[in-house]
Order: sequence, then structure tokens, then C-alpha cells
Amino acid sequence: FPVTIWGCSTTEPHGQDLMQEKLLRAKDLAEIDPEYALKLCNEVLEDDFYNDMALFIQGYILMQSEKFGLAYNLFKRCAELRPDQTEIWNNMGMCLEIDYPMQAMDAFDKALELNPRNHHAMINKGLMYLKCGQPEKCVKLCNQALKIDPNSRAAHDNKAQGLLMMREW
Repeated sequence: FPVTIWGCSTTEPHGQDLMQEKLLRAKDLAEIDPEYALKLCNEVLEDDFYNDMALFIQGYILMQSEKFGLAYNLFKRCAELRPDQTEIWNNMGMCLEIDYPMQAMDAFDKALELNPRNHHAMINKGLMYLKCGQPEKCVKLCNQALKIDPNSRAAHDNKAQGLLMMREW
């Protein structure tokens, strides 16, 4: 999962180092021990309620647990704190895909506006085009994503589904 530690907002150097260490550990544990990663993030948030990275990691863990509503709200708060981070907008879109495809598309558009080479957002937006019955647009986006990451399985899968929908075997 593409995570960049954006920094901590505490003013104490020692406190910042400790929070940074907890965030790095939480990031590393997000997939293998999500409960402990959440605990570490909560410890950081006790000291710095507005720590965007702790909120982002928690949102990611909740999204992986398919708790999309909770994850979306955490990502929304992250976007308020750091509206320039493309990963936040991409993950917000992923939380909205199932129930709110048009809002998901808006989030993917914002991610691509911030970073036009974000192949994850391209792939996710392509999937939304598939779901909305626009396979040509999906194939186009997947082709762009494959220029950036030729080994992306998701881009190949979405492109293949789009081609099937267009009856281009």
C-alpha cells in the first residue's frame, strides 16, 4: 500500500521521533497485525488528534476490513488536513465504489488531478467506467496505467473485462 509518512505535527523533537517510530511500525503492521497497528495509531492520536498519517493508516486498515463508511470518514478528515495527497483521494474513491460510483469517480478525478501518473487511480476509475457500462473509457485508462506499470494485474484484468464487454476478443 503506497504510504508516505508526511510528518508529525508535534513540536517536541523527542515526541516527534517517538510518534514517527509508532507510525512506521503501524504502517509495517497494518496488514499482518491490524489490531496492534490501530492501537499504535490511537496512541499517536492521543498526543496529536490531527495526525494525518495515523488517521490514514487507520482508514486503510478499516478499508481492508470492508468497513468502508468508517474508513471513508477517516480519509475525508485526512483530505481536510492534507488535500494535496493523491493516495487519500484514491482511497476515498475506493470506499465509495460500491454504493456511490459517481462520487467515487469524483475522488479518483481529484487523485488524478493531483498526480496524473497515479496508475492506481486510473485503474480504479476504469473499474467505475466498467460498472457504468462505458468499457471504451475503461480500456483507455487501463492502457494509460499499463504504460506506467506494465505488470499491473488489476489494469490487465480491467482492460480484459472492458474488451469483453466491447466484444473485442
